[in-house]
Amino acid sequence: MEMVATLALNEKHTIAEDVTCQGKVIIPKNTKVTPQIIQKLNAFGIMGVNCYEPSDFATSYYEKISLSKDFAKWKTAYDTQLVAYKVAVDSFVYKRIPFRTVDLIAIANALVSEKMTGKQLMTYINLMTPKEGELSYAHGLNVALICRIFARWLNWSPENIDLLTICGFVYDVGKNILPQDIIWKPGKLSNMEYDLMKTHAFHAYHLLSKTSLDRHILNAVLQHHERCDGSGYPQGLTGPEIDDCAKLVAIVDVYEAMTAPRTYRAPMCPYKAMAILEQDFYQKYDIKFIQTFMQHISDELIGNMVRLNTGDVGEVIMTNRNAYSKPLLRMDGGMVLDLSKSPQFAIEEIV
Repeated sequence: MEMVATLALNEKHTIAEDVTCQGKVIIPKNTKVTPQIIQKLNAFGIMGVNCYEPSDFATSYYEKISLSKDFAKWKTAYDTQLVAYKVAVDSFVYKRIPFRTVDLIAIANALVSEKMTGKQLMTYINLMTPKEGELSYAHGLNVALICRIFARWLNWSPENIDLLTICGFVYDVGKNILPQDIIWKPGKLSNMEYDLMKTHAFHAYHLLSKTSLDRHILNAVLQHHERCDGSGYPQGLTGPEIDDCAKLVAIVDVYEAMTAPRTYRAPMCPYKAMAILEQDFYQKYDIKFIQTFMQHISDELIGNMVRLNTGDVGEVIMTNRNAYSKPLLRMDGGMVLDLSKSPQFAIEEIV
């Protein structure tokens, strides 16, 4: 709710708290504002009253956030910074103007404050559907922002937080060189299209290696599709051969691709994304990094209401360290449901 001056009241407002004068209620809460109500407030000398905001009438978690003033402010900043990032990418791709890392960090700082939590950032990103021509740019921006939070979770130094953030900004720039209808094709790629798509890491590495970027950034560009079990590309490297920055970017890249909205599909529920990551948990990703990431994602979802595949709704009360996609829920009546011991249940969405 928000305090609204009596002079600013209109019939769109609904009073959210009892209005009292000398200990007596003169207008009860939930009263719709009318000209008569405004006249009465003026007669009693009431200068302002608490009214409901649109978010107070929202029925879901994401709807409440989408209607909040904080999100509206962040969205405006995001739209501005996305343009700035697009200019930086296009200047490099088409004019070979090197990235200015100080400008990239300024973009990140404008969107990720020191106090911002991972939950807040992920929720905001979840509500941003990029336009058709902005998919690659939005993906790069989102990954950079999540990388910034991820580095904080790892207790990295400010210098290394900036380093990983820059990795997120530039690691996938090679995709901007390739045909976008292939990069963002909703269906399965043909063998020829997939082989072409896999060249984006080499393209970007070749171009960026001519600049003064740190070697860890260059490694993240070249190696972000490598996997610890050797199943990745372009070189089939294994765990010890892959740069830590590349390992971290790989995790964020996959998670963002699943949970951020696209023009052709809705975002995936975080718990579904974690379930997919858990399938390759120990083979493809560095365990010390993927555990930290999953632990923080799941811990920050504690307190959310979720809907199960059965239609039942429960509150997330505890993370399951052995199965992050299967937390403990408090159901109606106070019953505690451990999803790790109930394979017939799965979380469908956050409500």
